[in-house]
Amino acid sequence: MTLLETALLHLQAAWDSHPYLLLSIPLVLYLLVSNVKSYFKLRHFNGPLWAHFTYYWFVSKVFRARMLNTLQELSDKYGPICRVGPNDLLVGDFDEVVRINGVRSPYVKSDWYTTIRFDVDGGDSVVSLMDTAEHDVRKAKLIKGYEGRGRGQDKGWMDKVVDKQLVELVRLLREKYVKQGRRINWTDVVRYFSVDVTMEALMGEAWGDLQTDSDIHKFFEMSDYSVPFMHTVGSWGSLRWLTSSWWFIRKAGPRVTDDHGLGKFIGIVKKEVAKRFSDPEAKKGDMLYDWVSQGLTPRECELDLVLGVIASADTVAVPMRTIFLYLITSPLVYAKLKAEITAAIKAGTISEPITNQEALKLPYMQAVIHEGLRMMPISAFGFPKRVPSKGDMMCGQHVPGGTDIFPNNLAIQRSKKVFGDDADVFQPERWLIENTRGAEHRSLMVRHIEVIFGHGRWQCPGRMLAWVELNKIFVELLRNFDFQVANPRDPWKLSVYSSVCVHEFWVNATEAKQQW
Repeated sequence: MTLLETALLHLQAAWDSHPYLLLSIPLVLYLLVSNVKSYFKLRHFNGPLWAHFTYYWFVSKVFRARMLNTLQELSDKYGPICRVGPNDLLVGDFDEVVRINGVRSPYVKSDWYTTIRFDVDGGDSVVSLMDTAEHDVRKAKLIKGYEGRGRGQDKGWMDKVVDKQLVELVRLLREKYVKQGRRINWTDVVRYFSVDVTMEALMGEAWGDLQTDSDIHKFFEMSDYSVPFMHTVGSWGSLRWLTSSWWFIRKAGPRVTDDHGLGKFIGIVKKEVAKRFSDPEAKKGDMLYDWVSQGLTPRECELDLVLGVIASADTVAVPMRTIFLYLITSPLVYAKLKAEITAAIKAGTISEPITNQEALKLPYMQAVIHEGLRMMPISAFGFPKRVPSKGDMMCGQHVPGGTDIFPNNLAIQRSKKVFGDDADVFQPERWLIENTRGAEHRSLMVRHIEVIFGHGRWQCPGRMLAWVELNKIFVELLRNFDFQVANPRDPWKLSVYSSVCVHEFWVNATEAKQQW
């Protein structure tokens, strides 16, 4: 018997007794070879040991919502660039992040973006659209409506959209909570405000969450359990291909026949888009009206309307919660901001509600907003871009092509070089021009804050509406009420995946004593 015949007999015996074990051998060899290959690709970058071989380390941190402390620890230990996965680097250098996201940058979207797909019929929103040229064309058609420069949108359009819901917010707080001495769940109230502003801007009519003080379509209920899943899967490079595949989305994605959540909302959007295209002049002045005039197709309108709510509704509510907590737990800051608002009311320099332009002239309020955004960025780490095939130099080191780069937003906002040795402390005074190193330095600080909303080609189109909401809401709240944290020992439940999630944030409110 030859050596080959002997080997074949042994293989046949192994197959007869342990077929599954035999089948696992190629898989084990594949994983071994791929892990070794991945390790050597980025071996010159420091990072946690297991991050060199497997996604498990990064995914476990995201899944357990521990990214706030993790990002700070990584920055302190490894510097501006470190390895967090077999093909992933985390970069906390402001200049590099700006360059990567520049309008003419050769970097493209990582396939992380495909995890934001939600359409069972196989369509892409402007965010999940992977082709850069197609993305640029679509975004160019969307941007005027988002910035209030579209057809039917006058100069004060954003103020009017936000004011309508501000009046409703003050009414709700006063009638349901303050007069009845009830605690306020700030987590829910501001998300209802935010989604109603978003819907008013997108489709000309609020959902009514704020008016009813309820999650009418159970949209946020859906969001609360889907966000951890989305961010966890997005961090697991080898699983993205499955959960973002059209097969998986068709099996597990939202459907218009659903009686709640995203599926129900998609059904609402489809009906409204069909009405607009049958009679384009029926309703004017919202974003959808402008998008139709810009030549977007019905499918494109549907996909980007749904995206607009997913991307904006709870996202803008995050800084409304985090800034508010820092504000009402900092007595000196709170008193100083109240004094600035009171002085402006006495002088007659602000309207009721305050306009965005008037708000920009309140220096201390601007300082509070900027500092709050810095302390708790909306997204702790940003969406990854992929290094061009020829590779690139970053932070003085060569990065091979195909590597995914995650911006470390938290590290950028806690830069001691830019914000001083007390960068970890909530200190709005650092933003006052007399406390900076001059106008140029303050401009650099502002540019650091702006990257929270993305930069260049990938900048969030809804950032201007978000700023208007932030500029107006705190003035109207403190003009009408005084607030305290209901539970100082445990003010909220904080979870940080990539995005920041806040729950159980309870506050007490009383009528403000008018001093004007």
